[in-house]
Amino acid sequence: MFQTSQSTINRTKNRLVNWFYQLLKDSLSAQTLDWRLNNSAQFFETDYTFIVDGAEQQIELPRGNDVLNTTFFSGKKGHPSINILIFLSGKGHKILGLSPSCPGSVNDLQAIQKELTEWLAKNLTDQDHGMGDQGFNGFEKYFRNFATAGPHTPSGSLFSKVRIQVEQIIERFRNWRALKSQIRMKPTSEEVILNYHHKIWTIVAVFINDF
Repeated sequence: MFQTSQSTINRTKNRLVNWFYQLLKDSLSAQTLDWRLNNSAQFFETDYTFIVDGAEQQIELPRGNDVLNTTFFSGKKGHPSINILIFLSGKGHKILGLSPSCPGSVNDLQAIQKELTEWLAKNLTDQDHGMGDQGFNGFEKYFRNFATAGPHTPSGSLFSKVRIQVEQIIERFRNWRALKSQIRMKPTSEEVILNYHHKIWTIVAVFINDF
C-alpha cells in the first residue's frame, strides 16, 4: 500500500528491536540475595532461590545453506530451532535472567555449561540453591547448590508444584507473536541470528515481569 520495499521494512524493524533492547535490557535483573530468599521455594529446610528451564523457537532457514541448517537443526524437535534458557525465581513467578541464545543442536546442559556458569558466578552466591529438570543432570558439578528434579528424586515433588508457575511464564512468552511463530529472516551469520533472537526474548521478558 505504501510501496515500501521489504528491505526497508526489515531495516526499520531491526532498528526498533535494537532501540527497545538498549532501553530495556538492564531492567532484567537477578535481584538481590534477600529478594531471592524471600521469593524462594522451601523444601527440606533448603531455600531454592532459582529455577532454570529451556524454551525453543523454530527458525526457517534457506535450504541451500547446509552449514546453518546443520548448526540449528534440533534432533529433539526435528527441525531448525533456537534454544534459550530462562532463570526464574524459586517460586517461579519472576524472570531473573536469560541465557545467550543457542542453536538447536545445543541441548540445555551444553548451553548452561558453556555460557551460563559466568552468569551464575556474577549474579548468584553460595547461599543460592537452584533446580532444573532432568535435562540439567550433572550441572551440580558446575554449581554445587543445584538439584536435578526427576520423578524419583527428593526435589521432584517440589519441582512439580512450581513447574506450573514455570509453564505459565513460558506460555506468556508464547503469547507474543514474535516468539510463537517461526523466525523468518535472511541470515548473514549464526551470530546475527542468535543476537536478534536474544534481543526479542529479552524485550518480552521485561514486559512479562512488569505487566
